[in-house]
Amino acid sequence: MSAAMPALMSLPTAPSDRISRYRITPQTKDEPMSRSKTRKQLKAEHAKRSKASEDRKRADGLAKVTIWVPTEHADRMKAEARKLCELHQANRVLEKHGRDAVPLLPPIREPRANKSETSEASEAKRKFFKDSYQPALREMVLGLVDSQGPILKSHLTLRLARDHGFDATGARIRKTLEPHFADLVAKPHGKDTLFWPTHQEPVDRLEFRGMTVAGVERSWVQVPDEEKLHLIAEILGREPDDPIRELCRRIERTKVTEKLEAEFHRLRNVIEARHEDTAPDIAAE
Repeated sequence: MSAAMPALMSLPTAPSDRISRYRITPQTKDEPMSRSKTRKQLKAEHAKRSKASEDRKRADGLAKVTIWVPTEHADRMKAEARKLCELHQANRVLEKHGRDAVPLLPPIREPRANKSETSEASEAKRKFFKDSYQPALREMVLGLVDSQGPILKSHLTLRLARDHGFDATGARIRKTLEPHFADLVAKPHGKDTLFWPTHQEPVDRLEFRGMTVAGVERSWVQVPDEEKLHLIAEILGREPDDPIRELCRRIERTKVTEKLEAEFHRLRNVIEARHEDTAPDIAAE
């Protein structure tokens, strides 16, 4: 035995409790590992059910397609795919059970992509923000205000956006249009702004032009208060049995809502506060 061996044998040994801290002991069923196994089992069962569901869909003639699409078309393409899938499944039921077993559905017409139309829509959206297109956009703004004004800023913005293929007005669209609105004849309209044609002076009350102006339909929300006041004054001047029902008839509605009734009373209060004549001289309908 070498001289170093006695020195090694004389080293103090670690207490048993310190060694046990590093000793790997088998786990029982009541310890956390059992929960881990349960999660794995649930995951496996979920995967099994998902696979069975996919197999059934494949047997029904369906296929799962995952592709990247432009963000602005995502919702529309999802809706079209969902509708096509539902029609396909309904057609399978009809073929299997006969056409007398369930109500008849419209014939399936698979959508055909119109490449030229899609290309034109995409190009219209792209050029909307280009500097070279701004003079043309400016002319469109002036033309719409002159032909359909007075028109609310929110209505005009939405109209221009939709004319260029957008579904709604975003911050970038509003920012692009703002310079073209800067020198228009404008009048505050609550939280909105009312733009007036260059050939027309702003007034407090304007004859109601109906729900279609220059061949373009509009909603009651898009009608300026100046026209609403004239219409309410006209209705009150004729003293109908139910003025709110008469308002619904004039604006092509069939149902009186709480919101419409509240607006009617608001506008009537404005008329009374201004001490205006509630029977304006107008041509009989």
